[in-house]
Amino acid sequence: VESSDFEYFDDEDYEDYDEDYDSLEEEIPTTDEHKEYVDLLNKALKLENFYSEYTEYINMTTTEKKVWVKGNKYKVSVPHPNGGYMNGYFYIDDGMQYSVYGNKGSKYEISEEEAESAKQSVRWFINLPEYFTKLGVLQEKTSREEDFNGIPCVYVEMRKYDDEVLKIHISKEYGIVMNFELHTDTGEKVTYFTRTLFETGTVSDKDIELPSDVNFTEY
Repeated sequence: VESSDFEYFDDEDYEDYDEDYDSLEEEIPTTDEHKEYVDLLNKALKLENFYSEYTEYINMTTTEKKVWVKGNKYKVSVPHPNGGYMNGYFYIDDGMQYSVYGNKGSKYEISEEEAESAKQSVRWFINLPEYFTKLGVLQEKTSREEDFNGIPCVYVEMRKYDDEVLKIHISKEYGIVMNFELHTDTGEKVTYFTRTLFETGTVSDKDIELPSDVNFTEY
């Protein structure tokens, strides 16, 4: 059971923009132009208890995921090729990640950056607040209110500096991303994140508890 099975989308799609500034040894300037969306997204950081199911399509691979969040403990479940589910447990306050399949398990220490990535991924898919504040990365094309899978949302369409387009549905009440799409400049959808189920207040301690019959190998 490898830690890499639970790696999150790491925003590599935007790294070339960062490198443009790194070569000049300058910090990327920021903007408050999209502050209303940043404030909306940051509502999700206050979510202490939720269960969600979603589909990710990254690098031509589709993955169905289930996630349980209670405080700073997360459980992420993905189908295993050999049947059943592989479960990842993220205990943020302890700085630990556990991976379990059947009666075998692994445990790893995680960095603050990895913990932050896990927190962002289950709420926004990628660190959208950061990209909304980078000057020149995104230009607003359109914005409106509309439902997504029965959840009232703010729909935002943004054009990136390289003419790719982001289409995002953000829950008005919770700030959680319900749908994210990345389209090329020719209109092809190359990455997406679609939340099919979202409910709050339903996760118990038992849902995120490590199984007692698993022997963990430490890495």
